[in-house]
Amino acid sequence: MIQTPLCLLILFSFCFFTVFAEDPISFTASTGSPDYLQCKDPNVLALTFDDGPDAKLTPPLLDTLKTLNVPVTFFVLGQLAQQNPTIIKRAFDEGHQISSHTWDHPNLTTLAGDAIRSQLTQTETVLKGIIGLTTVLMRPPYGEINVNVMNEIHTLGYSAIVWNLDTNDWEKKDPIVAFQADLKAGSGYISLQHDIQEPSVTPAKITEIVTLAKSRGFRFSTVAECIGRQPYKEGWGNLRPAAATTALATPTGTVQTMESAAPARSTVMAGLQQGSLKSGAGAGANAHTGIIIVMIIFSFFN
Repeated sequence: MIQTPLCLLILFSFCFFTVFAEDPISFTASTGSPDYLQCKDPNVLALTFDDGPDAKLTPPLLDTLKTLNVPVTFFVLGQLAQQNPTIIKRAFDEGHQISSHTWDHPNLTTLAGDAIRSQLTQTETVLKGIIGLTTVLMRPPYGEINVNVMNEIHTLGYSAIVWNLDTNDWEKKDPIVAFQADLKAGSGYISLQHDIQEPSVTPAKITEIVTLAKSRGFRFSTVAECIGRQPYKEGWGNLRPAAATTALATPTGTVQTMESAAPARSTVMAGLQQGSLKSGAGAGANAHTGIIIVMIIFSFFN
């Protein structure tokens, strides 16, 4: 007969590892897949703009977004944020999400761990000096990630955001073409544009995109709100947590096949459909199952 203290120890150990190994609000293991690539709820569109801020193009974009009352997410380069702090502060003050796109846009998969961390911490320091908050959402340049990159990102407390609607505006393509082809009612989207590409961010083009999305029944959201993940270490900052589709959460569900017909630029994107992100519901079920099993074993030995 096993002694009661030992049984209690076994019970505690099983419960602890069963619950916390699948804790949906912590990163327990990094994979070569991003944390998020789409909005969780259907008919929600998060417009995102990379590689800025641009001294010439970003302010008029902000003017247009203010007129249209559309919140977006800016994944900014640290070195450009340092050069254009007033633009960053204005975007933040006007209700847009500010997140990291590294310091100077390297392919992170080619860097050692210390260099990856430096790309994020340098940018984090500059942005905190401007907006007073610490960013925890980032987008890897080119969408390129691997296990090493994700380990470093998670160690610093970041989540990696990619996209499921690529406008390919960096190839001078008209972004409306991608929205017309790929924006389908019933799904949630995180789109990709660049506020350094003039044809993509003119007032007429942004208005055309917003008009199209609304005609298809979409509402607009920042990335943080549409995935239910606070954008700053200190909380929601300038955003509206009540507008988030869920409370603070991490990736849930299995990544479904991308609906975007446009070819992805990143080599990692081709494999995203095969990856599975952690499910909070599944974690809870596993925890309950483990506890029940341990209780049965405990009863048997007593």
